[in-house]
Amino acid sequence: MDQTIQELRQSLVDICQNGRYNGSTAVVESIPYIPYIPENWNGILVVAEAQNMSEKLYKNCTELQKICRLYPDKDCSKNHDASKGLFPELDVGPWEDGSIPLALKAAIKKFDPFKTAICNACLWSLRDGDKNVNPNKEMRELSKELWRKMLPALGSTVKQIICCGSVAASIFDFEEAKSKRTCLRLPSPNAMSRVSGMFREEDLFERYPEVKNVFAEFKDTTHRQNKIFYACHAVSILKRDSF
Repeated sequence: MDQTIQELRQSLVDICQNGRYNGSTAVVESIPYIPYIPENWNGILVVAEAQNMSEKLYKNCTELQKICRLYPDKDCSKNHDASKGLFPELDVGPWEDGSIPLALKAAIKKFDPFKTAICNACLWSLRDGDKNVNPNKEMRELSKELWRKMLPALGSTVKQIICCGSVAASIFDFEEAKSKRTCLRLPSPNAMSRVSGMFREEDLFERYPEVKNVFAEFKDTTHRQNKIFYACHAVSILKRDSF
């Protein structure tokens, strides 16, 4: 008998409870976390790079709350409310600011962000004072080990893994994931700004009408040109690697 989504979430919790960080790197929090898996999951898993987490953020949380940090109220029995906004707001930076969900809405026919599983590929954070630091090789390798345990728990329901950024791609560079993996660039504001301003919005919309349709709904102007350019990138890549 197929397991329910709640049973699936619990199996991932069990894996993470036994998956504390055991390397030499002084990560912010040793407890990893499970991906957000919606009740009506469409089989797509989207992973960004690593969470920019401060030491104070989860100071007063229980172990279970830390593991379920991407769920509403840090409670894995709950789902994000599809009536609120165009996409669920959870603590994965380029997802929360709209860059990734808007790009995927443009690139994938009938894509619903509220039916999509979301996580960071690296399951721990590293900081240098007030600065976020990219995950080192040890953190990436230990994240890969944990994903190799979690991916079988997700089972055949996983249709596609979309890796956003080189860190995510390197972590999901193992046999069980490769056949389902598609890699996009990370929508870093600094990286996008270097090229997005070289194009006129109306020209991008003319070439990529799918992107124009999505941004007609999205009124937030923060880094708008970056998000439009990234959506064009996603349409180009995902059309080539359609599923």
